[in-house]
Amino acid sequence: MAATFDNLGLQFLYPENWVISEQSQGEMYSASVTLQSPESACWTVHRYPSTCPQQQLVEELVAAMRKEYPLLEEEPYVQSPGGRQIRGVRLYFYCLDMLVSWSLLPITVEGQVFLFECQAEDKEFEELEEVFLALSTSVLGNATSAAGETS
Repeated sequence: MAATFDNLGLQFLYPENWVISEQSQGEMYSASVTLQSPESACWTVHRYPSTCPQQQLVEELVAAMRKEYPLLEEEPYVQSPGGRQIRGVRLYFYCLDMLVSWSLLPITVEGQVFLFECQAEDKEFEELEEVFLALSTSVLGNATSAAGETS
């Protein structure tokens, strides 16, 4: 079954056995929500104003992670939530002897920049990749619907 998140101007469906671990509004972003899986995975959506440059957001996060994990590996990563192709990056690093995968996918929709972060132990990441995609698709589908309702 699915639960619904509807707060901070974001609306999306998520697995009912996942927990909302954080939600906030900030100066740089207008909304941020993090979900935690029953295991080790996290999925986060950040919403920024359209004036935030997508590539700069990704580059700043990668630079910050590289300071923490100098052996960080990076590769291009492409996903298509809701039929929209998003080009981002997938990072790999070791933490407590586990290989961790972390993806960053930015997209601008209806005058808003969304940045999706997915993070999990590498094998779990592979198992949950379709769930991550469904979460992002739900956010983008609702963002488009909401914009259509106000037009």
